[in-house]
Amino acid sequence: MIDQALNKAFQVDLAHSEEKNIPYTVRKKRQEFFKHKSQKSGKIITD
Repeated sequence: MIDQALNKAFQVDLAHSEEKNIPYTVRKKRQEFFKHKSQKSGKIITD
């Protein structure tokens, strides 16, 4: 059920919901985590 809702949701709506419902510091840490995480190996990539 949740998968269907996320599949139908627009990216803009999800981003807006994230900004509204997740505190700023938590959101920034989360974004940094996903920005530096390798999706192939699951390891963190350092620049």
